Amino acid sequence: MDAEILYNESFKIMSAGPLQRRVFRYWTTHNRDPVYESMTFDTETTGLTFGIPGNLKIGNTVIKVNNITPFGISLCIPYKEQLALFWGRLGTPLYDECLKILKMKGPKNAHNSRYDLRVFAVNNRKVRGPVDCTLTMARIIWNRRQKFDLKTLTSTVAPELYGYDDDLKGVLRNLKSSHTRAGYPKGYVNYSFLPDEIISEYAMIDAFVTWLLNFKLMPEILKIQKAVYRRERKIISIILKSELRGVQLDRRQARNEAAKLKSTLPSYKARLYKLARKKFNERSPKQLLPILRKQFDIPKKMLTKVVKGERKLTTEHATLEKVMLCMEDKRLNKFLETLFQVRRVNKLVGTYLEPLYDRAKYNNGIVYCNINPTDTRTGRMASNNPNLHNIPRPDTGVGDEQGNPIRHCFVCRKGFTNLLSDYEQMEMWMYAAVAGSNRMMRILQEGGDIHASAAYQIFGEEAVDNKHGQRCRVLVGKKFKWMMISKLKRFQCKKVNFGVIYGMGFRALALQIKTKELEARDLLQEWHGNNPEMRAQNALNESLLKKYGFVEDFFGRRYNIRVKDAYKAINAQVQGGCAQALKIALINVEKYFDSLPSYNDNRFATLLLIHDELMAEMPNAARLVWPKIIAGIEHRMKHIPQLEDRGIILNVDSKITQDAWDGKRAIGKILRRQIDRVLAA
Repeated sequence: MDAEILYNESFKIMSAGPLQRRVFRYWTTHNRDPVYESMTFDTETTGLTFGIPGNLKIGNTVIKVNNITPFGISLCIPYKEQLALFWGRLGTPLYDECLKILKMKGPKNAHNSRYDLRVFAVNNRKVRGPVDCTLTMARIIWNRRQKFDLKTLTSTVAPELYGYDDDLKGVLRNLKSSHTRAGYPKGYVNYSFLPDEIISEYAMIDAFVTWLLNFKLMPEILKIQKAVYRRERKIISIILKSELRGVQLDRRQARNEAAKLKSTLPSYKARLYKLARKKFNERSPKQLLPILRKQFDIPKKMLTKVVKGERKLTTEHATLEKVMLCMEDKRLNKFLETLFQVRRVNKLVGTYLEPLYDRAKYNNGIVYCNINPTDTRTGRMASNNPNLHNIPRPDTGVGDEQGNPIRHCFVCRKGFTNLLSDYEQMEMWMYAAVAGSNRMMRILQEGGDIHASAAYQIFGEEAVDNKHGQRCRVLVGKKFKWMMISKLKRFQCKKVNFGVIYGMGFRALALQIKTKELEARDLLQEWHGNNPEMRAQNALNESLLKKYGFVEDFFGRRYNIRVKDAYKAINAQVQGGCAQALKIALINVEKYFDSLPSYNDNRFATLLLIHDELMAEMPNAARLVWPKIIAGIEHRMKHIPQLEDRGIILNVDSKITQDAWDGKRAIGKILRRQIDRVLAA
């Protein structure tokens, strides 16, 4: 049936009454099938950012609320041969009835269920599962898509209804404009200000489209990706607990560090203006471009970038770094280095320190973020609002990263010590297994340094630096030797090792390792010559894509890739495999935590996942059992059945900190021996 006809013929219920009660009664006895009988729910809220105050309009009254508040609930419930759509606004009997039925057992689904469940949790409301997530299903089945918002997906399952929110957005814009003219602050108006005749249809169509998505995607999920989806559904509930817990920020430290960084700006700007021989707004490309072109004679083509088929002038960081590599001009280099310093300070203060401080001040120093478990095409987790996965690391001494104070501002919660368990060389393990590189596998299994070994294989004796090098265990021929390898050569080969997994070309590599493009091209060619299995795996993936249209990782997740992009398949298998392995480990660790008792009302808990690192909170009151607990965590992270079947037991490096994140240190020898004894037993 046409989606628009199905929607038009659905019951539209906006008040409690006999029809509402009949539909609810019917669903309680017809709710076994997750495809045909699943109830869809959606919340309309006062905002999208957790942990900050907002406004809630009830009737003609506006009140302050301390967090996101659900001012309305929409439902889509299958009723006999039709659908029943509900809209209940806060303060009405129907809203209360919707809350009651959400507490009843039966299959339910939502688009981005993690968000809706979090909204209910922060408002002390409960939803009884199982709860499916159409966003997660769509990301698994339609993994080549760019966007997964409901409006975009409507074009697939209900094209007749596409653009259903256009009127709503127009009304909201007018409301915001009228309130701004009346002197109200920015952000005062939200969806709760919209009248029922506007918001009700929008909300009911949201629920209707989500029901259609579940109807379309669930059978396919159950048929071909059941195990993967069940794993992701478990992850949603685990991530939800981490989101609700948040992380601790030292607000005083953040404020002091911001002030300290700001104090460096005048000297940087003075040097910048002196080199430019004039004052200008360094944030304005319009003012910066003439200086680059006229003062430093940079050719126009070097500042040109192709964006969506159009050639445009740009002053972005990568382009200017390329200019530095190509033009040997000391004054230009000093100018650009100073410009980068100014940009760096502005970013550290404006992107991290000040926004984090503002977020933490509402919640006694706690910062809450969103963690999206399947936000990338390969299924790796992402974080936003704020992005805690992208907090800059302290100075490593090699490469692009410079010292910064951001991690020093994140601290342990009172009464806890943070454990940071990080997979060592996880992507290289996965690549070696996927591509079938026996040499790489041997280096990893026998504790060699894979990047130093690559450096010696490519550069030979040129890679040796007995005076300033790094002591590494290197595979030379068929034997391992301890050698002093140049830090620079090892760094370059590390970038190559990871670059080939990401499908990086020689131009991007040249920027990464700060060298000429010809040298980067030669380095890549040398690497491929030493690792022929990469081309063999690419050829195999191309044949699989031609035959099936997808490739799989070791965990059964499929990746739909165009044949012409077959070279990207190995990245999907490696990155996706790492994501699935980490999720299996997280599920096992969380199950382990649930079995542990509390200590002075404090429990072991997963705090955050940052790439391949699991951060957990350990109660200080449980110090005597730390060896056993850490051993339990490491065991569950190391032993992944799908990898053990291929002879892979991952390495895990655990560190602890009792103060700031950047203060993490290796576990002491005595504690390490105790942990190892537990693992050996």
